[in-house]
Amino acid sequence: MKRLLVATDFSAQSHPVLAWAAQFALALPAKVVLLHAQSIAYPATELPTDPMVMLAPLPDEGAAQTALDRQADDLRQQGIACETRLVSDDLTEALRDDVAETPTDFVVLGRRAEASDGWLAQLFGTSATDVVAKLNVPVLMVPAEASEGPVRRIVYATQLEWDETAVLRQTFDLARALGASVQLVKLNAPFEPNLARDEDFIADIRQNFSEESFELTTREADTVSGGLVAFAEEVGADLLILTSHHHSLLDQLITPSKAKQVLVQTTLPTLVFPLA
Repeated sequence: MKRLLVATDFSAQSHPVLAWAAQFALALPAKVVLLHAQSIAYPATELPTDPMVMLAPLPDEGAAQTALDRQADDLRQQGIACETRLVSDDLTEALRDDVAETPTDFVVLGRRAEASDGWLAQLFGTSATDVVAKLNVPVLMVPAEASEGPVRRIVYATQLEWDETAVLRQTFDLARALGASVQLVKLNAPFEPNLARDEDFIADIRQNFSEESFELTTREADTVSGGLVAFAEEVGADLLILTSHHHSLLDQLITPSKAKQVLVQTTLPTLVFPLA
């Protein structure tokens, strides 16, 4: 059985996150591990008062565990195996520690609109997209505006620059489990490097997945991220799938991650597979 690690904060944003986690868990099938990370309380020694008196607010662990148990019970009532984890840590670090300790197939978390969304967010990402950059497992990002309906059409953004066979195989397996169709799209934009002949990669994909049913489209666009978001809306996609390389700070300044740019623009749930 596969394992889904699902970050929850008990806000309204948790509802679409849990709905998508449940859909994946039932289709794969998979066990769900609900994780809630609370900030660690610390003495406010920088304030002009007695640090033994002036403390940062302590999280209510009892209330958090009760909320976790309630969400877990809702999933169990749907026939989904579920565990809970309550940790005192930064969310990104809590997720990294968990996947380092236990093999995990997918991480699921939400993304709400942030004040920083704009050119800076597209360059460096938001607090949620930062998680994607630091994890070496597939991450399903569920925006606050995401529909909770079933997945019927998946759009996979292929780059046709390196071997994506392993990720494509996982994509087709996921689509089969969800009962969804797959549409591959390659976006060509001005000033984007073309490191290899598209025709060679397309031929390899068609040969390696000759038994799969899919469409492959090439589209011109002003930007890769904007073109992908527009294409997904045009074809009525329910889920986007991307691949992403981990970028250093210098890489981000020169060639910002396309995955991050898409994640801060789209209202569609987006699954990001890491590439070495």
